[in-house]
Amino acid sequence: MDLGVNEMKYALDAMHRAYDKARKSHDEMIAREMRRFGELERRAKGIKKTRAKPSAKYRSRKDKKLVWTGRGSMPRWMRDEMRALKLKPEAFLIRN
Repeated sequence: MDLGVNEMKYALDAMHRAYDKARKSHDEMIAREMRRFGELERRAKGIKKTRAKPSAKYRSRKDKKLVWTGRGSMPRWMRDEMRALKLKPEAFLIRN
């Protein structure tokens, strides 16, 4: 089989394209497997994904910088304001 220079260049280009396509596909497959393996490893170790910080649900009437998410025990500033102003927790709710 006698190929000319142009035919050899064309064949070589076709092989490079096929190699690049196969390499890209292989790299994507490896990346998927690594992500899956990482997820399985986190589950095995009991590591959870990070969560967004909970949004504030209550705000002080006196100092607008003081907020509370509603989780945990009630903060002192809220307890003190409730006693002083004779308010219920609903009065401190942040309205959207």
